[in-house]
Amino acid sequence: MQSRTFFSAPIPRLAFRVGLLLVVVPALAFTQGTYTTSFPLTENPISEGGRWINGGTLGLDWTNVATTTGRAFGTESAPAVVDDDSTAVLTGSWGCNQTLTATVYATNSVNGEVELRLNTFVAAHSITGYEMNFSGGYSQIVRWNGPLNQFTYLATQNSRGVVSGDVVKGTIDCSGHLTQYINGVVVNTATDTTYKTGSPGIGFFANNPPDSAYGFSQFTATDGTTQNFTISSSPASQTVTAGGNALYSVTVTPSGAFTGTVNLSVSGQPSGSTVSFNPISVTTSGTSTLTVATAGSTAANIYPLTITGTSGSLTQTTSATLVVNSSSGTGSTCDLNKSGSTNVVDVQLAVNKYLSCTAGPDVSSQAFVSQVITGALGGACAGTAGVYTVALTWTASITPSVSYNVYRATTSGGYTTPLNSTPTSSISFSDCTVLPGQTYYYVIRSVDASGNLSANSTEIVVPIPSS
Repeated sequence: MQSRTFFSAPIPRLAFRVGLLLVVVPALAFTQGTYTTSFPLTENPISEGGRWINGGTLGLDWTNVATTTGRAFGTESAPAVVDDDSTAVLTGSWGCNQTLTATVYATNSVNGEVELRLNTFVAAHSITGYEMNFSGGYSQIVRWNGPLNQFTYLATQNSRGVVSGDVVKGTIDCSGHLTQYINGVVVNTATDTTYKTGSPGIGFFANNPPDSAYGFSQFTATDGTTQNFTISSSPASQTVTAGGNALYSVTVTPSGAFTGTVNLSVSGQPSGSTVSFNPISVTTSGTSTLTVATAGSTAANIYPLTITGTSGSLTQTTSATLVVNSSSGTGSTCDLNKSGSTNVVDVQLAVNKYLSCTAGPDVSSQAFVSQVITGALGGACAGTAGVYTVALTWTASITPSVSYNVYRATTSGGYTTPLNSTPTSSISFSDCTVLPGQTYYYVIRSVDASGNLSANSTEIVVPIPSS
């Protein structure tokens, strides 16, 4: 739509630290409501895995956008059909509060236009929505009205154009307020409520082709919506005898316009057990069945499970509890060595296992040690009632030479002093001091060589059975 100008700059890989994790930002990233690309592929027309709709392919009367590594540009040919701008818009459902930014490249000057598209809809022989164009000598806000060459100028600035390396930006809100920026400075504003929905995108106009002499080297679109998902597990706790299976229903619930695929995993299950999800992933919303199959040799314990759902850069977790009871043979549960009677040998075994907090059948607390002593003195053994250990496991930090502190509280977030007297290098911990009928909350914190602590891990909630 007239004539305009641009250039190019290298796109670095960005790295930043979050706690103890190093995160690398890729060249292409997408979560519902946000899209960022540095155009890593060579494509004509642009697709990036089906994320783009093109004005030539679908609109028919316009031309497509093409890319080479690090650049997006138009494909109009000389002599150009009047205003058959190269056009590409993003797929999916987008909210009406849209913000677009892009970085201009040009090998010389912008002898044409680079364009941001807002609330745009492409169909055969029709493109509607808003264009914010930038050239070497002017910038404009334009409304596209459908058929080829049908458009309305809403604002024009003839004194401010763009050069290579400039960052351009366009916004529209749900009330139709449009604002156009160059390097953070407002150059045009307008208000128009003709089109309240549509997709963000990009476009290019060639005053004197070839178009590839200028374009965009980076592009980001967001609609400000929080599109995410949650996962939940039912029941919150399952109790099985060693060798049995525990089943949980894991439900994925979308928020906003989330339509992604959530991949499921679980951690914290007993050593030697097997886990499976059916299905292994859920798209948009639905339920999967988690099966934890314990072994006959699985130690009697309480195992906090962390169920994780991942979709692109989004991760959500939920907690569940697995209580495994002993599958020991007949006889008193206080007869630890299965000699046929409860005596001083069993008392010593109970004391030794408690002091080392070793997970084992019915040995996990001071209360059970007292029961074994009572049995050795000729009293009745109370069995397994009220005897539990919480067995925690976690994934090691990617930061080398760290150890861990384990924190427990009886209210969410009420963490003060770690359970362990000194940081442990292990990635597991058994808490033998829990009481029946109480709910406990646990977090893990990494400790580096200088004593610096990481942020809290995901909180684990463990309800202890009453008996």
